[in-house]
Amino acid sequence: MLAPSETAEEYLELGNILLSQNQPEKALICYRRTIDLNSSFCEAYYKLAEAASELQEWDEAIVNYQKAIQLQPDMSELYYKLGNVLQSSGRAVKAVAAYRASIDLNPNSFWCYYNLGSVLMKLERWQEAIVAYRTGAEINPDFSWFFYGIGEACRHLAKWSEAATAYQQAVELDPNYAGSFHNLGDVLFQLEKWSEAQTAYRRAIALDPELFWSHYNLA
Repeated sequence: MLAPSETAEEYLELGNILLSQNQPEKALICYRRTIDLNSSFCEAYYKLAEAASELQEWDEAIVNYQKAIQLQPDMSELYYKLGNVLQSSGRAVKAVAAYRASIDLNPNSFWCYYNLGSVLMKLERWQEAIVAYRTGAEINPDFSWFFYGIGEACRHLAKWSEAATAYQQAVELDPNYAGSFHNLGDVLFQLEKWSEAQTAYRRAIALDPELFWSHYNLA
């Protein structure tokens, strides 16, 4: 491959090719050179952050997403990607702020609501997580993980009936995930619906015979 001439655009293009070929280390070099040539090139910071994320170089990814946001503060995807990196690097509170900023710019991104709900769950902010999951479910009612998440949050709040309803919706949308059936069995057990709980546990075991707690609870 010929080396690019000294233009930011060509270094960016080469970086993109290398990144698509799963060569993030080499792509980083090209993106850095792009920025050397044009420090106002928003896409270069964005792509550099993507390459750094693939290498799990979280601090560099965060810094470059933030620089991209400074250059293009109305691009919701930048905040979303920043939120993902912050969550992956254990900065949950900052991830919440990034996801909320993304939602402010694009309130129709169901993935953003899902990831927001997930990080709120890590922070044990159960009620806020429920709100995020329910809002996302309004956008994409066919995504079973919203209802699974609602069930999990309601379970932590001992809202057994609401949890059962949510898990039931989850298993209707994805009848092949054993975890939803197992958790449905747990909340039905709390509601003293013994027969229905047994049915849920049996379905969980049929899907995953290694589920120890389903066997234990069924016994």
